[in-house]
Amino acid sequence: LHAARTFLLNGQNEKAIPYLQSVAGHEDARIDHRAEAYYFLGDYENSEKAYQKLYSQDDSQINMSMLAISLHKNGKDDEAESIIVDLRNTPADFNYGEIEYALARYYSALNRTDDALRELQKSVLKGKKYYPTTFQNDPHLIDCFESPVFNTIMTAWH
Repeated sequence: LHAARTFLLNGQNEKAIPYLQSVAGHEDARIDHRAEAYYFLGDYENSEKAYQKLYSQDDSQINMSMLAISLHKNGKDDEAESIIVDLRNTPADFNYGEIEYALARYYSALNRTDDALRELQKSVLKGKKYYPTTFQNDPHLIDCFESPVFNTIMTAWH
């Protein structure tokens, strides 16, 4: 999955497909990996099923946002919005910007880049840490990369 993400980040989507198909078709692969592979393959029906299963086991902010994105991509906007309302109403004690980061992914998937950037800013202000799979290494946020606001966000830890 790491190789596929790298190709996606570099705009080489065709090269990512075999890696994504390998993960999606491997029954022994972790369900969160399969869910992400389905998502990036554009197989939103299977990503919805996988994220629904993940959400029922662990209602983390990322699972909530990815389920909402999958629902939206499948034309289930009311269900997606209901998940986002639940996400926004999640108790915020010690989440350190995870909710806002999850919302940024959601808004980016809906091509609402300004909203995504606003949520990314909030996530940093609330303590979201940089990890090797987040921010400029997160293919979900690729539409935000060219924004000067994104570049400002990326210097927040200096």
